[in-house]
Amino acid sequence: MTENMIPIEYVILFAMAIVEVIRKRIPESWNDLKPFVAFMIAIGCNVANAALFGGDALIAGREAFIAAGVALAMFGGGSAIGKIIAPKQTTTTVTTVITTPTEVETGKMTETSAVSGDKSQNG
Repeated sequence: MTENMIPIEYVILFAMAIVEVIRKRIPESWNDLKPFVAFMIAIGCNVANAALFGGDALIAGREAFIAAGVALAMFGGGSAIGKIIAPKQTTTTVTTVITTPTEVETGKMTETSAVSGDKSQNG
């Protein structure tokens, strides 16, 4: 590797930034391929780094292969641990049905029956 090349750590960070930009534009049907795409972008960036600054492309590809693999494993492991520690909370919609009370028919007491009831109790 040549002294003039950009360090692999910076190239991997640059590749991760590119992946974050395009990640949301990739259809969800490609979810299984997203890590592979990220891996290939990282390798491509470091090979381009070698081509621009006079390094060996084969060595740059090998270094990026190792560094990108470690970075993706750490990111994937961190995501898995994050899901275990703090799982996504799902929201549940509860529908409350409010009904208006219906009138209950009650027996009406007439004055005469109330008075006759009072008289029977007093008398």
